[in-house]
Amino acid sequence: MGIIDKKKTNVLTKMCIILIIVGSIIVISSLLFIIKKNNENDIAKEKTIIKIWALYGDVGNTLVKVTDNYTKENPNVVFEISLFKNDIYKSVIREAVITNDAPDIFYAWGDQFLKDFVNLGAIKDINNICEKENVYKNISEENLKSFTIDENVYSVPLFGWKLMLFANEDLFINNNIKIPENYEEFIQAIKSFKELGIVPLSVGAEESWTLSFYYMMLALKNVGIEGVKEALNDNSKFNNEGFLKAAEEFKELCDIDAFSEDTLNLESYNSDFYFSEKKSAMTLNGTWLIPQIEKSLKENNNDINELKLIDISSFVGKKYGIGGFVDGFVINSNSDKQEIIDNLYIDIFKEVSDIYIKEMNGGIPVWNDQKIDAEISHMLYEAAKDFQNYSYHGAYDLEMPYNLAKVHLDSIELLFNDDITPEMFIDRHVKNNWR
Repeated sequence: MGIIDKKKTNVLTKMCIILIIVGSIIVISSLLFIIKKNNENDIAKEKTIIKIWALYGDVGNTLVKVTDNYTKENPNVVFEISLFKNDIYKSVIREAVITNDAPDIFYAWGDQFLKDFVNLGAIKDINNICEKENVYKNISEENLKSFTIDENVYSVPLFGWKLMLFANEDLFINNNIKIPENYEEFIQAIKSFKELGIVPLSVGAEESWTLSFYYMMLALKNVGIEGVKEALNDNSKFNNEGFLKAAEEFKELCDIDAFSEDTLNLESYNSDFYFSEKKSAMTLNGTWLIPQIEKSLKENNNDINELKLIDISSFVGKKYGIGGFVDGFVINSNSDKQEIIDNLYIDIFKEVSDIYIKEMNGGIPVWNDQKIDAEISHMLYEAAKDFQNYSYHGAYDLEMPYNLAKVHLDSIELLFNDDITPEMFIDRHVKNNWR
């Protein structure tokens, strides 16, 4: 009997030990789980989320790639990027700024578009960033001009642009039509292509800023650079024979059916694709169109030299142009991540600029170390080589105060649709008292 009790005691002792060990394992596992969760929560709490708004297209896509790579190297900095169409964005960002719902960083244009936000106190200057990162030694003062107000710099531009007439050269050669070297030859080419059933000009008029390019070119031809700048600063100056003549010439383009029948239903991207697929002879657009055209030509095994770039100075008679360094990203003055943004701003946007200019051939160089290789992109090289020797003004909708810009774009569409006369077009600009 004593021996059996002793055996029972040993078994019970062993069972107790096992239970203690198992219990200890459970407790330790639970503690480790709690510690792990707390660490994960602490890491999550340490992550900084930076919200950025940008435009659809090559720049927006490049920004996504660059920020993804930045997060891989800096896991505690995460980016939330929203992409918008051009026309929609201009309204959305203004509303967001006014209601204090703007993101930490957002796409902006220089000149008057920028001034409106500066006057609202909505964006911070980047003077300290520029000093710290030696920006002033690596970018000319001229290239920073559109983002400089009262000696304060608010953005480093991503690229420069220039309005050019793009021509599918083989359509001209195959149909024995002369590539235009002046405005009269431009009109004649339009009429010749129309007779052959080939669309002379493609434009995405659903986004009226693209349609405005044609009026701007004609106004520059008839008024000159100083006359345009005066009118952009004082809308009463639109009451001028040159601006009226430009409206009449724009109406002439519409009357001779220079544009495709579905122009009003085409967005900018669709129109660009239309031209790059050689479904139209010409298009008037910024140098940002070059990457898409080069890509399309290569995909279709076409010679890249089949595309001809025509400087609009051929039509306006002097070294006048439309363009500049006006695209960049600004920092929301109300962002609570200022210190982190200050440290990454140049790293992110210099890389975006480098990729867009050096690898994608999308824009005219901003930084001193950005060069264009003529063998890689003869189109961008030709557009950029004489850039600094021209006098420029920017796009009207960016140089006009917001309400006049809306009147201008609305008037362009009305004139295109034959809903107003050229005289009414001018009157709408003059009577918009925005000063």
